[in-house]
Amino acid sequence: MATSPFTNHDTDELISDINMTPLIDVLLVLLIIFLLALPIVEQVIRLDLPQANSQPLHTQPALINLTLRANGTLLWNENSISPTTLHAHLTSVARNNPSTELYLYAEQTVPYAHIASLLATLQATGLTKINLVTKPLTH
Repeated sequence: MATSPFTNHDTDELISDINMTPLIDVLLVLLIIFLLALPIVEQVIRLDLPQANSQPLHTQPALINLTLRANGTLLWNENSISPTTLHAHLTSVARNNPSTELYLYAEQTVPYAHIASLLATLQATGLTKINLVTKPLTH
């Protein structure tokens, strides 16, 4: 009678236990790999960094509300402004704080050519954060 590695020799019953040898072999190989890789991961570079006692700056970007009315008037934060004064104001604002956000409101009846011209003026001053404000649709 031939013997099988999966049977108990005394009783000829099948062995239902898990063979732990391959599992232990794999775990030992992984342990050796991690032990060899550990010194590579834990390299520390000592640096002599300069010390500073300043606080981080948390400045909020300036917000400008610019309104273009149907009759051609411009409002800077609810105050009337001429186009020539507007260009000078925007240039100085862009120079002092380049992260200034501008919100452009335009009435619905304003021709698109006026809005496009105003947008070109805004971009020429150096402002990069220009937002067009619309009213949401009501159903």
